[in-house]
Amino acid sequence: MKNLLILIFLIEVLTSSSIYSQWVKYEGLEFFNPYMQNPAFIVAEKTVQFDFIGSTEWTKFSEFPWEFSINSINTIDKINSSFRISFDYNTLGGVSARNLIFGYSYNHSISEDFVLKAGISINPDKFKYDIDFEYDPDYDLSEFNSFEYKSSNLDLGLGAKYKNLSIGFSARQKLFGAFYTTDQYGNDSSYAVKGEFSKMSSTIKYDFSIAKKFTLSPQLNMDFYHDGFSDEYNLRLYPGFIANYNNIFGAGLVYSAGTILIGSVSFSNTIRLYLVLYKDKTILYDKDTGWDLTGQLRINF
Repeated sequence: MKNLLILIFLIEVLTSSSIYSQWVKYEGLEFFNPYMQNPAFIVAEKTVQFDFIGSTEWTKFSEFPWEFSINSINTIDKINSSFRISFDYNTLGGVSARNLIFGYSYNHSISEDFVLKAGISINPDKFKYDIDFEYDPDYDLSEFNSFEYKSSNLDLGLGAKYKNLSIGFSARQKLFGAFYTTDQYGNDSSYAVKGEFSKMSSTIKYDFSIAKKFTLSPQLNMDFYHDGFSDEYNLRLYPGFIANYNNIFGAGLVYSAGTILIGSVSFSNTIRLYLVLYKDKTILYDKDTGWDLTGQLRINF
């Protein structure tokens, strides 16, 4: 049991350090794709929308991390409803993760200018680890051959749009979590994790229309989240803007985590590229670590 607890701690530290290096990208994805933060904003630009997102970094290392996700949204105007199905796969060395999201939103028009939104999504995921800690003399964890973590999250969201003003609020609840291990003799064991509230998010955005073809949308997103390592909760703010010219060319910028900036450039609302900037230096390619890229392709029907 002691070794299992040590293993859980080490795995969380290792994977969380990787996820921490990635979460700035997730903030950018959520900022430019509101349905990823709040299920109330699940809606297709037309009828059916597909978002293909890929991300990679540290490409000069032999087992560099990469991620790929497919997000599909279907909007049915007759019932004022939209449905989301998403699949995400990412890997880092011996760590792999699979993630599914099923979401639903409903829009209700109070008047021509005022729309209320509500949404729900469930997110079952699975982390799998190929264990090899024999090289570490401080921890004898070689008894474990495999290690899995399974969990499920529930997201609830509300939103409203009045003319050019949009606001939203969402909350995430971990329904359950469990660790599963198999030792070198084939014996299985498990360790349950209690369900808990893990995150609340809000957003506010206003669309300014200039000369009919140009739109400038300042936006503020806020997260109140559990860091996973203590009982403390943290507040994170990330303001930014999205600009669009006649749905031909778009650009955006979101500021987060003190000195981190995430930039976005899009073409015809179809191809989108994210860049992470630190102060005045664009981290696109580093001679020591390699490429750091996140891209998005959107297809509408």
